[in-house]
Amino acid sequence: MTRKALKGQLTLRSLIHRAGGTNKVARELGISSGAVSQWIAAGCLPLTEVQEKTHYSKRLLELSGVVADEWDVRLIGRKQKR
Repeated sequence: MTRKALKGQLTLRSLIHRAGGTNKVARELGISSGAVSQWIAAGCLPLTEVQEKTHYSKRLLELSGVVADEWDVRLIGRKQKR
């Protein structure tokens, strides 16, 4: 699958699913499953990810095997300024 095709289909929910689900992702990242569930509900990673204070996007890509740009993952569900 090309990066362009993948980018249009990539959601935080699908990425977490491919990484093994809420509980596995939480365990691997050292956070609660409730936090991961909140990400899914919000449709985006926490603001700390965009601020580069955390690196959840990199680990999600590693766990899921998805080939995508880390910043594309960081910005999933965030409104882009035009």
